[in-house]
Amino acid sequence: MKRNLLFTIMLTAMISFTAQSQITLTDTDFPPIGNITTSANDTAPAPGILPGNAGTNLTWAYSALNSHDFTTETFVAPASTAFASFFPTATHAVTYSNNNNIIYFKLSPADIQVMGYVIDFQGTLVPIAFSNSMTVITFDVAYGNSYIDTATYSVTLPYVTTYTDSMRLVGRIIVSSDVDAWGAVTTPENTYNVLREYRVQHSHDSIYAHNTMIGWMFYQEQADTTISYNYWGKNGFGIATTLASLTMDNAQPTVVESASYYTTSTDIISFDETGLLIYPNPAKDQITIENVLQGITGQVRIINLLGQEMFSIAMNGANRVSIPVSHFPEGIYFAEIITGQNKTMKKFMVKR
Repeated sequence: MKRNLLFTIMLTAMISFTAQSQITLTDTDFPPIGNITTSANDTAPAPGILPGNAGTNLTWAYSALNSHDFTTETFVAPASTAFASFFPTATHAVTYSNNNNIIYFKLSPADIQVMGYVIDFQGTLVPIAFSNSMTVITFDVAYGNSYIDTATYSVTLPYVTTYTDSMRLVGRIIVSSDVDAWGAVTTPENTYNVLREYRVQHSHDSIYAHNTMIGWMFYQEQADTTISYNYWGKNGFGIATTLASLTMDNAQPTVVESASYYTTSTDIISFDETGLLIYPNPAKDQITIENVLQGITGQVRIINLLGQEMFSIAMNGANRVSIPVSHFPEGIYFAEIITGQNKTMKKFMVKR
């Protein structure tokens, strides 16, 4: 599992600062529960998209960024999720439109701490609570601030094969953060005053399998480093968000591998390699579930964050089905398609 997931999806929709030359931020700038933001993702940035040097009163021209796909982030109350009991001290949770992950935070006047997250591991949602929480930011923050922090976790889950009955995931994340510049960034949306963070994340993940005859055995490990530049500011609604983000290529540290920027677009189509589409996302009155590669055979269910079934229909090979959601409360839902022993889940949002 690549821990790029955690802090790439974590730093979206998070931080703001006051509109003055000496930029600072406090805990009151943190987005409230109910806040929704959308990021456009450029998977192949043009060569001219570069982070440039550190310093003060700088400008960054990123208006040439493309929108190959989108991610919508929603801040929700942890108690509204099915995994709140694993993160009892969390004050916020963030869900994402393009995957089933949930990040849990604790906000205080001193800092923001990540308590852990929920990931989709081989089709099963797995809560991973950190043994020691990870600092996201310390308050008050200004140009020149920096910190280093470490988080660890160990989780055991059922994994039944001929010779195994469980699997253990063990990980460590070390992150260094340096607010190394401030200035103005121009994206395809607008020009904003920002603080820039230079972030380096090292992660090491190990997987152990429990053999029913000889006990625990090492299975595999993966080490990874992610280098990113994150530009924090306020969007046009005065809500804190990451207005632009660049992720560097590990093999060529001067080359931008991918980028994202805040957008007001809500006309999002969510799809994966199976050919499954869910649109529009966010939805208002209805959603359409479509498979462009083959017909849908089996049961289609809509469930909420608490695991409660909101809708169910049996499909017999049609390529698409439209489902009314006008009576659904606003929030995050999952479309679950069950065919025999196979299950596919896609996330969507109802927003009015």
